Amino acid sequence: MFFKHLFKIGEDFIDKKHLDNFYNYDGKCNLRMAPKLTYFHIHPGPFDKMKVRLAAQVFSASVAAGMSTALNCRLLPVDSQRTIHFIDDMDKLFDIFNSRETSNGKIFNRPFNNESPQLDHLIKMTEIFTNLKVINKNNNADVTNRTNFINGWLVSISGLQMLWKSLNSNQNQPYYISTCCLNQDSLENLIGVFRQQHGNNINPTPIQFIQSFKKIFCLQYFKHSPGANCLEDFDQVLTHINEQQTTNKNNKIKQLFVSEEQNLFNFKSIKIGTVDFRKLNIPERNAYTYVSGYLMKKCLEKHVCPVCIEYANH
Repeated sequence: MFFKHLFKIGEDFIDKKHLDNFYNYDGKCNLRMAPKLTYFHIHPGPFDKMKVRLAAQVFSASVAAGMSTALNCRLLPVDSQRTIHFIDDMDKLFDIFNSRETSNGKIFNRPFNNESPQLDHLIKMTEIFTNLKVINKNNNADVTNRTNFINGWLVSISGLQMLWKSLNSNQNQPYYISTCCLNQDSLENLIGVFRQQHGNNINPTPIQFIQSFKKIFCLQYFKHSPGANCLEDFDQVLTHINEQQTTNKNNKIKQLFVSEEQNLFNFKSIKIGTVDFRKLNIPERNAYTYVSGYLMKKCLEKHVCPVCIEYANH
């Protein structure tokens, strides 16, 4: 819907053209601000539209941060700010509904505990979806009543809060939910592996299903299919028995026959061309400043003099 129509909240419009302009600029840079953004994200095909992982990568914090940088550098118009905020809000909403016990540094991706800031964001998104209008780009007609995703998100947000209250009967004790366990991504990935065992059979018979399960259980770890609709889940359901044993044996053999005279510091020289550091884009300048500051810090740890300190301060 975001690619096909305009979103309107109050007097502000959320338009995909700002994402297109950002991708056209970022795609030409050597050091990209949104490296995961590809042509298939911006121009998805019939099957690409079904892949949830592509949508999650479009509505991500890295895309929102990159667009914000482009806006501050005047590469995007001022009216793109509402689109940037919407992408960032959707990223936080995805994090809440895909929260895990393993912390990755993102506050909204922590297990849901029905408290601030997760609860505040759910209330904010409920208000956004309630006031959201979907406008047809061709004739400017309001097609909000023909869409289902708005009501789907409202039901999901309300259902998550009701589930937390229902499971947490004692409100005085801390309680949290890992919402990643509530989606069907793991089940779809599992069934997808079974289907691939018999020539990509979409509807395997019970006998084929049992044969596939025995084969995978004994011989192979559940591998994620590159063409799957869902993101890869990192839960190790079954171990790869044969591969682990073979790998351990090979490592022991390699350790026995390693030459003592092998030179571990025999590196090839790296050719560095002439670079005009005055003509760098924003990501390259940030990386250049960061690396230079790190090297200067390490130099000052070994040698400190007034000349070096004055040079570092300037």
